[in-house]
Amino acid sequence: MTDKQKMELRQSVIRSRLAEIASAESTDEIRQEIDTLGREFSGNERSIQAYMIAESAEPPETRSTEDRQRSELLQSCNVGQLLDDLVGGRSGTNGAMQEYQTEHGLAANEISVRMLHDDEIETRAVTSAPGQVAQNQQPIIDYVFPMAVAAFMGIDMPVVGVGDAVFPILTSELAVRTPAENADAAETTGAFSAQVLTPSRLQASFFYSREDSARFAGMDSSLRENLSAGLSDVSRAERKHATGVS
Repeated sequence: MTDKQKMELRQSVIRSRLAEIASAESTDEIRQEIDTLGREFSGNERSIQAYMIAESAEPPETRSTEDRQRSELLQSCNVGQLLDDLVGGRSGTNGAMQEYQTEHGLAANEISVRMLHDDEIETRAVTSAPGQVAQNQQPIIDYVFPMAVAAFMGIDMPVVGVGDAVFPILTSELAVRTPAENADAAETTGAFSAQVLTPSRLQASFFYSREDSARFAGMDSSLRENLSAGLSDVSRAERKHATGVS
């Protein structure tokens, strides 16, 4: 039994005793006992509150200064900026990324796996192989997504830079007229609107075991194709909603 539990038990005993003598005949001994028990009860209550505050306090930092500095340096690394520089043909890194690469012996185009998940690894639901997989396995029938309309029609899908992207749209329909000879034709009042697209991302993933991928032929490639088709379909729907294309 802990000290706090012993004190709580003593508080219960004091309350019971006070309840017994509260209705008893008032004498010097009874009054003295009530005063003594009351002071003990108040003192125990403060001690119990102190125990409760101490138990709810956050544990002290156990990492060393060096570990904290490494964690802060890792958090400062921008993997997206590195990939953007590599795609754009810009070589060399600087700042926190360069310091981290130097410390871990990485080349300018290399990253550490810790940059992708740090110390906390997210656990996801496992995509398991079907239980009826046998030796005579037939090809996997993929999930069917509708074809991306933008890709089918060859609609341009530009990649924008940093910040919100503004796309002005001419929304008025031109009125083409056939006036009489020497007569005037009414002008068309033009109208524009602007669609502001804020940065957002599409994200999806599957998680499966190495054992199932070795047991179920084509599992990896089928899931990858499903991810590609699914993201393409969602991207088409998002782009249609953002631009008003029907």
